[in-house]
Amino acid sequence: MVLAASGTDTELFALALRHLGGAADRPICNILIAPEETGRGVPMAARGLHFAVDTALGHDVTFQAPVAGFRPDTALVNISLRGADGALREVAQIEAEIEAAVRDALAAGRRVILHALDLSKTGLLAPSPDFLRRLRAEQGDAVDLVVDACQARLSPASLRHYLALDAVVLITGSKFLTGPPFAGAAILPPAIAARLATGTLPEGLAAYFGRHEFPPRCHAARLLPAVGNVGLALRWHAALAELRAFLRTPAERRLAILQGFEACVRREIARYPALALIEPPPVARGAADEAWERCPTIFTFSLRGPHAPQRCLTPEEARRVYLWLNTDLSELLPAAAAVAARICHI
Repeated sequence: MVLAASGTDTELFALALRHLGGAADRPICNILIAPEETGRGVPMAARGLHFAVDTALGHDVTFQAPVAGFRPDTALVNISLRGADGALREVAQIEAEIEAAVRDALAAGRRVILHALDLSKTGLLAPSPDFLRRLRAEQGDAVDLVVDACQARLSPASLRHYLALDAVVLITGSKFLTGPPFAGAAILPPAIAARLATGTLPEGLAAYFGRHEFPPRCHAARLLPAVGNVGLALRWHAALAELRAFLRTPAERRLAILQGFEACVRREIARYPALALIEPPPVARGAADEAWERCPTIFTFSLRGPHAPQRCLTPEEARRVYLWLNTDLSELLPAAAAVAARICHI
């Protein structure tokens, strides 16, 4: 396991793994699933670019500039899960597009990284574990599998299933686990962890990672600064305390609590005509599923137009409402000053 300051930092590390163990001899094609439903810096990290103006270790960097040591010719392919109208695309269509992207990249002589989603910000899982299993059987180690499980809404059994496919699993402690923000980790299967025994990680990672975020005696990390991110360690301690409490709860009780949460959310959304629930798609991972994993815990809704309830707000309009929720509006709405003054951060 390698710790990271955020889920986006783990994406940068996942790309760095393709630069180890003799795998940096060819250009890379990084295939992202619905990057608009992950962290906003992910498309930049997936190309080896700085995704902010500073790093967790306090280094000032140039936004979108190349991170030193990463190949500059990494290609990015984005696979959408929704159409332009927001409706979900057919699974067969999505998987055919992924297969074509993998095939084209390999034919062009590129090494491939496929990022699967489990789950997205709106609760989507793609492609399925069965698809990943078939791809691994067909392509072997020509394709690196990375599972963005930063929501951490999966069981230990499902995690083990992904690791058995030699997939790198990215998690965070701040979503489902309710720990403090900015706590990421990459969980490596043995076949991928073996790459850390040779070579050297791209030098630019020294702005993002210290040696102590890596396993002891990690050869590839030997040139990273010998510093420890104490805040990161404390944030993970908090998240792990939540995880242990969750796993100590009997499975039947976990399921009942999550089902009660679902019923409550549905009931509250239905109470307000201004809200329109976007039905969460069923989540099915396969034989490794536990019952609570199939219970939706992410609920997406739209806001209806105040003077045109037959339509929903555009993204720009919804963004404006989001900003208003974080603003004291009591002077503009004196009749409801107590509510309007409340700061609601989502």
